Amino acid sequence: DGIDAAFRINAAGFNNEHEYTVARSVGVRRIAVVGDSFTEALQVPPAETYFHTLEHGLAKRGIDAEVYSFGVSGNGTAQTYHMVSNVILDYRPDFVVYLFIPNDVMDSAACAGGNHWTVRYRLGDDGRIEPVAFDHYQISLLKDLLKRSSLFRYIFYQRRLLEILRS
Repeated sequence: DGIDAAFRINAAGFNNEHEYTVARSVGVRRIAVVGDSFTEALQVPPAETYFHTLEHGLAKRGIDAEVYSFGVSGNGTAQTYHMVSNVILDYRPDFVVYLFIPNDVMDSAACAGGNHWTVRYRLGDDGRIEPVAFDHYQISLLKDLLKRSSLFRYIFYQRRLLEILRS
């Protein structure tokens, strides 16, 4: 019936109560969780996200840790690899946890068809994994606003508010 949960998009563009910093606090472990919409967790109350549960569960056991979430709806294994390589490692995490969902492989496999505008891979004749050429994606105005504006994202995802606006 639509999204009925609060969420907070931080300055890095991810749903997390923390602002992310490269600087580390002494004695505090840093865990990065990455994945698709399950990690993005826009439909889940903040206290019920698995990354919040992980952070608070560690705190109850006396382990001082901060959990940074890097969830993007629709990301597959290829996008996750690039997210880890190009974004997450800059934050110097102690651990990276990938919430793997079975359809993630299909989102990145050239043999599966699907999106021709995202990085995909295939097995080459020499047995190595090689990237498949892809078209450049032209983001729509609506998606661009969703990506750049947490206020617009909030309004867009609040079904009740949209119904009020329509009436």
